[in-house]
Amino acid sequence: MSVSQLQRPEFIGEVRDVIAETGIVPSSVTLELTESVMMADMELSLLRLNALRALGVKLAIDDFGTGYSSLNYVRQFPVDILKIDRSFLADRNPEVTELTAAIVQVARIFNLKAVAEGIESSGQLEQLRGISCDFGQGFHFAKPLSGGEIQAMAEAQPHTSAVV
Repeated sequence: MSVSQLQRPEFIGEVRDVIAETGIVPSSVTLELTESVMMADMELSLLRLNALRALGVKLAIDDFGTGYSSLNYVRQFPVDILKIDRSFLADRNPEVTELTAAIVQVARIFNLKAVAEGIESSGQLEQLRGISCDFGQGFHFAKPLSGGEIQAMAEAQPHTSAVV
């Protein structure tokens, strides 16, 4: 979500309409926003995010660790997922790996899911498994796919979870 989307009064209704028109289960929808989107107008953001959660959709903070990254914001805003920025995986420095593990632990403390972005190698995947990261996404799993390709993949692997 962008700042302009979140600030538009009709945005919540539009999301509600799309859910109704498509018949999609609301809890299978995850809307992503960056920390800066939440900070544009904290009071309005909190109001709109709570309204989205009331619809049953999940909310993810994208690129976590690169913006404001205040634990207070994680605690205050009604989010379900912390998406760890890809820069943490690209840096093989042991301190950065420990920091990534700490972010995964922060997610657990707040009962959130941790998603690592930008997994491009089996080595990065093993590193994330070593710190018990919940989910991951990146070219290691698949290049960007069309809607039809995603559906075919999901049908071929029905027990695989993905955050898209």
